[in-house]
Amino acid sequence: MIGSIIAVHWVVFYGSIKFANASIALTCLATAGIFTSLIEPLMLKSKFNYKEMLIGLVALIGMYSIYHFEIKYALGITLGILAALLSSIFTVMNKKIVSGYSAQLVAFYEIGFGFLFLTALLPFYLFFQPDIRFEMNSMDFLWLFVLSLFCTVLGQSLALSALKKLTPFTTVLLVNLEPVYGIILAMIFYHENKELGVGFYIGISLIALSVLLHTWMMRKERAVK
Repeated sequence: MIGSIIAVHWVVFYGSIKFANASIALTCLATAGIFTSLIEPLMLKSKFNYKEMLIGLVALIGMYSIYHFEIKYALGITLGILAALLSSIFTVMNKKIVSGYSAQLVAFYEIGFGFLFLTALLPFYLFFQPDIRFEMNSMDFLWLFVLSLFCTVLGQSLALSALKKLTPFTTVLLVNLEPVYGIILAMIFYHENKELGVGFYIGISLIALSVLLHTWMMRKERAVK
């Protein structure tokens, strides 16, 4: 089930890139913090952490700033927020099972089943989109290999290993750093800075602030202990 959720997360995340751009899709993932602060106590039967909820709210305000000023990307932003929600759900679910198994084994089953799930859906997709053609060259296969092995399999294994020692909220919040270096790369390779207005930069600043606040809060708690 978690593998299926991860697979759908991939689809809507890349859909967000398609209907908006890489910078906005990555920034949408930052809303996962507020989702996790609500989902984690419900699923793991722990207490609500109101400090985490407040930090997640800062990230959510940042996301609203982007949405408000970049309304032309409304569909892409909606898909990106859905991707963030699914990310929160499968991260919290992984927390319940990762302690009993190796991260590599969990990643193998989840990503493997995610592949089978999407493969099973492919005939239905082609039925409703009969004009779609998959044309790939050798470089496409090379990049898919790099993306799948290093960016997905290795990345998921490392995330699951970290989840053994961190809370789901902390793990998700650290993913909020992804927009920072992702946006820098998008600006370098795709010149997306020409497509983004002031609202985007206000929003990404608030999201970065949420990460800094959480880091400061964790250091303060460790100092007290």
